[in-house]
Amino acid sequence: MKDSESPYVQGALGRAPFGQPGPAADAALEVAIQEGGAVTVAVVAGSLDALTAEALETALEARIREGQVNLVLDLTGVAYTSSAGLGAMLLLVKEARRHGGDVRLAGVQPRVRRVLEMSGFTSFMKLFPDAAGAAASYGTAQ
Repeated sequence: MKDSESPYVQGALGRAPFGQPGPAADAALEVAIQEGGAVTVAVVAGSLDALTAEALETALEARIREGQVNLVLDLTGVAYTSSAGLGAMLLLVKEARRHGGDVRLAGVQPRVRRVLEMSGFTSFMKLFPDAAGAAASYGTAQ
């Protein structure tokens, strides 16, 4: 059987039968908010995909509307993102910028970085090795 005929699809975290959830599908997403000064840090852990992207949006959209517009997404604990995860990040960037802020990414893992690079996100988002550096990049008092 050729690879093109295989009932398996190679994903970022392994192989799963076509049409069935892969290893990332059943992982929950955790978002821990750290508020301090003018920057809000969201420490994200888990897979950022179609099943979990809304949790990220929900956790941060209300904060943006409340005026917490300088955001850092600490993605140290995120090993996988899908197009739905990219969509959630794009929504947050647009919303933060519309309110005079921005979203910076920290601790981006190599696989997620590749997805961000291939999709063009690195052309309009700033990436930092850690959350402290990303927060400091706003140049505001903490």
